[in-house]
Amino acid sequence: MKKTVENDLSDTKLGEGQKQKLRNFFNGFKGLFSDQPGLTHVLYHEIDTGDKGPVVSRPYRYYRVKQGIIDYHIEKMSQEGIIRPIQSPYASPVVLTRKNNDLLLDSPKAYRFAIDYRKLNAITKYPRYSLPVIDDLITNISHISVRSTLDLKSGYFQLAISPKDIEKTAFITRNGTFAFFRMPFGLSGAAPNFQKAIDIMLKPVIGRFVMVYMDDVIITSPSFNELIYHLNQVFTLLRDAGLTLNKEKCHFARDKLKYLGLIITLRALALNSREQLIREQREDPELGHIYRYLENPDDGSVNATICENWFQDFKIIDGLLFYAKYSTTLGELRVYIPRSLREAIMQEFHDLPLAGHLGMRKTNLKLRDTCYFPYMRKYIFEYVSTCDRCQKFNYKNALPAGRLIPIVSNYPNEIVTLDLLGPTPHPDPKDIDFY
Repeated sequence: MKKTVENDLSDTKLGEGQKQKLRNFFNGFKGLFSDQPGLTHVLYHEIDTGDKGPVVSRPYRYYRVKQGIIDYHIEKMSQEGIIRPIQSPYASPVVLTRKNNDLLLDSPKAYRFAIDYRKLNAITKYPRYSLPVIDDLITNISHISVRSTLDLKSGYFQLAISPKDIEKTAFITRNGTFAFFRMPFGLSGAAPNFQKAIDIMLKPVIGRFVMVYMDDVIITSPSFNELIYHLNQVFTLLRDAGLTLNKEKCHFARDKLKYLGLIITLRALALNSREQLIREQREDPELGHIYRYLENPDDGSVNATICENWFQDFKIIDGLLFYAKYSTTLGELRVYIPRSLREAIMQEFHDLPLAGHLGMRKTNLKLRDTCYFPYMRKYIFEYVSTCDRCQKFNYKNALPAGRLIPIVSNYPNEIVTLDLLGPTPHPDPKDIDFY
């Protein structure tokens, strides 16, 4: 009997029935959650060295404990089919880099096994493929949705090396020379090639409800049923491509999750719940009457004449008020931010470390693709111009003032200057003392 897929759903916002439905769905993709990295042939990593000759380096010296760690990784990768012994004119040394964890220094899992490919990279033609801009990815995450993140199992090792270039990946140890059959860390162009492979595999869904940066995938769905539908599409594409996921780093249906090392939460950080945003919109002193009119046109507490001129610019979707006159660059409607939450939104988009205390124009561009409130541009400009940190640390990008140039006079009275005073107020004669 095959084992069921056990993913941690303790921190999700789902009910027990939805959790069980999600577990049953996972069991239909057991091969996707494997302990071993998969292998895709959608794209091969090529090492184009042109007509340059082989490069050779001597192995680095390591003391006994680290040498044992190197032996552990070589044995493990040999069993997984990632490396094999080889006779090659190329040879690069092994380096161990410390991972960001709390394991003991003598633990093999405390280090990342890598190769010093600097000599090889120096003669390699770098492949050009742009990586996504992290700031754009975070900004474009849907603000009202069910969010899930996926992480590939040893992502680089799931992309194959081109057969003609395997010998160029050779590295030398005290146990002999080995070569990678899968893409290792440290190769020139590894990141853009991996991003290109992921973009090819997930092309049907990227930009719709999926955003990808390297091996980190985020899925945004408006509801639980849509989440199952979206996961089914993504899982099918990954399985057909031959990839596997790291279930310990996959998270589903969360309001708060970690993506690209950042904590992604509900767009308005001051909100405790969706119900609070709805309540704040309904009671907002500026446009709360529009919300109540759309909710109930016969509501006697609102001025129907005023609302009839404005209501066509707004829509209520799932209880939330959206500005419908203009959509964002992604075709989404912009959620209305009531007055009580605008400072919290500005803190998120301007003050947080990710926001970077950008200037007025860039902060406005980020906000206008996410939310709406009246006189938003003016509010943003006033907020940024009075930001204490910006005034202290941000440099001025205006042109520097020119130097003062002295005026040279060649003969007397060539230059005549006058200082004009006035008009001066006429004093009251009573206030003048005569002596």
